[in-house]
Formats: sequence, C-alpha cells, structure tokens
Amino acid sequence: MTTFEAMRKAVFIFAAAGLLLQSCKNDFEVNEPWRETMVVVGLLNAADTAHYIKINKAYLGEGNALVMAGEFDSINYTDNEIDARLERWKNGVLMQTLPLYRDTLIPKDTGVFASPLQMLYKTSSPILQDGSSYKLIINNENSGKVVTSETPIVQNISVNTPNPNQTINLVGVNPYSTKFYTAAEGKRYEVVVRFHYTEKLIFDTTQQERKHVDIFLGTYEAADLSGGQLIESSVTPEVFYKTIGNNVQPNGNVNLYYNSLEFIYSAAAEVFVIYMDVAQTQSATFGEMPFFTNISDGVGLFSSRFNKYVNNVRLSAASYDSLRFGQYTVHQGWR
Repeated sequence: MTTFEAMRKAVFIFAAAGLLLQSCKNDFEVNEPWRETMVVVGLLNAADTAHYIKINKAYLGEGNALVMAGEFDSINYTDNEIDARLERWKNGVLMQTLPLYRDTLIPKDTGVFASPLQMLYKTSSPILQDGSSYKLIINNENSGKVVTSETPIVQNISVNTPNPNQTINLVGVNPYSTKFYTAAEGKRYEVVVRFHYTEKLIFDTTQQERKHVDIFLGTYEAADLSGGQLIESSVTPEVFYKTIGNNVQPNGNVNLYYNSLEFIYSAAAEVFVIYMDVAQTQSATFGEMPFFTNISDGVGLFSSRFNKYVNNVRLSAASYDSLRFGQYTVHQGWR
C-alpha cells in the first residue's frame, strides 16, 4: 500500500465518522451552535517525492447528510481560507519551515463524498531522516482557528538480504528468507515480494503491458522504537508459485515474460499503528464507533511511515524452470 492509498483510507474513516455524526444530528433534530471542526489526515514518508495533507471541514446543515457529503463546498475550505505549513524541529531547534500549497491534480475516487475534484495541501520538499520531527500547523485565516499536530519520522530500514541484483532460489520445499533491521520510530512492518512480468501479444510483440503480482510475506511488530532489531521473513516456493498461479489469468493471445522480483518493506510509526488498530476495532454496541485522533483542536491523523525497496532481484535458473513447468503455473504460458 502506498502512502497516498493509506492516507485515502484514513480520510474515508474520519469523514465517515463525521457523516455518522451528522446523520445522528438529523435523526434526532439536535440543534446547537455551529462549531468549526477541522478534519486532517497526513502521512509523511521520506521515500516519497511529494507529501500531501488532506484538510477538510466537518459539515452541519439542514437536509440529507448524504446529499451534503456530495457537495464540494460542504467539506472543503475556500481559496485562501487555509494557511498550512510543516515545521522541521531537531533537538528543540526550528530547522526549516515548509509551506503547504493547494493542489487538485489527484482526482478522488467516486463514492459518498464529493468527487472527482479533491483538495490537498502539498509540499515537494524532502522529508529528512536525520532524527527530526515535523510539526503541522493549520490556520483558518477567516475564523482564526489553529490546528496542530506533530510526528517523528520513521527512519531508514536496513536490509541484510537480498541485495539488488542478487539471485535467489525458490525451488523444492525450502523457504527463502529475507532479513532486515527495524528502523528507529518504526513500530509495525509488512513485507511483500512483487513479481514483475510482461504480457506480449503473440501476433504483435510490440503490443505489451507490464504487470505485477504481490506475494505477502507477513506483518511484524518491533519490540521498541529504537531500531536495529533483526527480523526474518520467509516465503515457501509453494506459496510463491501458487500466488502467481491464482493471480495471473491464462490468455491464449499473449505470452508471459518474467522480469524481476522487488522486495518491499513497509514501516508504520507507532501513532499510525494505534490508528489502524482502533479503526479495525468492531464495537459490540450498535451505533458506537471507536475513535482516535492526534490532532490538537481538530480530528484526524498526522503520522509517518516508510517504504524500502530492493529492486532487480533475480530468480535462479532452477526457479525459472519451476515457474514455467511447475504445477501451479505450467498452464499460464511463461516464456
């Protein structure tokens, strides 16, 4: 999952919480003075080249809440209403200020909430992994409301094995194990092997499409946030080839060509882990919703994560034979 995909899921949950609240207000006709509630979601990732903060407003008004959710102006602030910035702090000293600029280039998926236009706040400045923390400050220049939050940054993940361009064996019954060291400020980890391949039309090989299949290896928790803990994650040949067999559909019009493997290590900061755990909690009482926020004078999530990529890992010749002729993939037409 990319940082933006993770952020999009977080946005939906917080926005849905606002929708549920509004629905309850309509159902019971509760009238109270309007109070501004800012909904903020941001996940900083030092591996990304651009960083986005989603800033919305909770809405309150007469009428159907679902209809209101679909109105762009009901959930978004107007031009020049929001002044937002990131501050980089290290050892108690302000090191850098990064203005956040409005951006509408990433469309929103269709659904309950207004789409496809989506309002984000962006910086392309790099997020440093030097022990700095980042503070988010959002000022509504019309109302004077100020919302803040702060997060440490997940540091680099050190991979012991595999290395880029390394050849690995996935044959027989012996699993392949990858080993990595946890990052400072990283609490939860996921490991995925991405199998890259190309489909080429048999009668016109210039017509081709690059695709991939993800093989999930597992989720792991660090003992603490200091980093340096060795974690080993394994995949058996059976799981590897069976996953490919289940996710690549045979097509008599194309030939399949294996390209390479990519090992992807994802780390989430502790606050992000707490948010994910709370979001997955199912309440036994109808109408109750578990809730978590680390936004001061607002609601939402501001945290960090990190993705480490080891590219161009190769299958051995014996492993490639297993791909072409093994029981799970022999019918797919690998060349």
